[in-house]
Amino acid sequence: MNHRFWIGTYSVNGGQGLISAAIDEAGRIEIEGTEPRIVDASYGLWCADLQTAWFVCEQEDGQVSGWRLEDERWVLLGSASTGGAAPCFLDISPDRSLLAVANYDSGSVAVIALDPVTGAPLRRSGVLQNSGNGPDPDRQAGPHIHCARFAEEGSTLYFTDLGLDRVFAASVGNGGEIHDKREMFCAPPGFGPRHLMALGNEILVNGELSSSLTALCKTEATFMPMDSLRTDPSNKPDNLGGHLLVEDQLVWTSNRGADTLVAFRVMQGALHQVACFASGGQSPRHFARVNKHLVVAHEKDGIVSSIDASAGNVLCDVVVPGAAFIMSA
Repeated sequence: MNHRFWIGTYSVNGGQGLISAAIDEAGRIEIEGTEPRIVDASYGLWCADLQTAWFVCEQEDGQVSGWRLEDERWVLLGSASTGGAAPCFLDISPDRSLLAVANYDSGSVAVIALDPVTGAPLRRSGVLQNSGNGPDPDRQAGPHIHCARFAEEGSTLYFTDLGLDRVFAASVGNGGEIHDKREMFCAPPGFGPRHLMALGNEILVNGELSSSLTALCKTEATFMPMDSLRTDPSNKPDNLGGHLLVEDQLVWTSNRGADTLVAFRVMQGALHQVACFASGGQSPRHFARVNKHLVVAHEKDGIVSSIDASAGNVLCDVVVPGAAFIMSA
């Protein structure tokens, strides 16, 4: 049985739009088609119940769009401005009424209201702009929001700022307005928080600039550090942290430079590395579980690889120019 997934691509690297693909039980990948209207989709969310997906358009004039899959064709439901530049991450509220968007270049987080029936993006209901800088003059000259996730049934938004070495929380009103920003975690200088995920009462944050993973204990007022480890055991110079995935009590992250995937387990607040293997290409920006395999999008060489996560071996490679993101059906 084949399982469907999609590949978002960067046009600056030769991407032609959203690529549809399928993978079989042996890990063989087959490219099926291209939707040229969905450009620079560096992140997206799929809702099987609605047969609908939402994508960011990572350009200077940031946009988020909603699309329904009908008879193998993508039908545009609508789009809305994210109020910032280079949106790179999306999350949807538990009741599917709001989207949270991280605007990387402009350092802002936005909330987009969705049509309750169709899921179409209606309007930007709230935006919060960060300011400041970090110690790295090239990567931290200003704020760079890289991830935003809903918590507490949608009433709270957590977001990471790579430029400020901070993780923040803000309250979300019933209409999607954002207010009451507070600092939850101050990372070491130059950490560069990229992505954030929850594992029970623990919060995992990976540092893009520091190539490290930190486990935090969630309390009412703050995130308390418990443990931190480098994600690249080889300590390769200029390595950058990539994507973060939590599933089945394992924490997966990628290394761009060392070009590896690494798995950790959190036990009594301590991080333990349990696997490390080659990702199959150069600069694994994003990866996702597609059925029983991990599928990896490599930004530098445009290779999309399928990997047997239990054995760590590459099963198949295909070339997709501009590959940036994997979305599983």
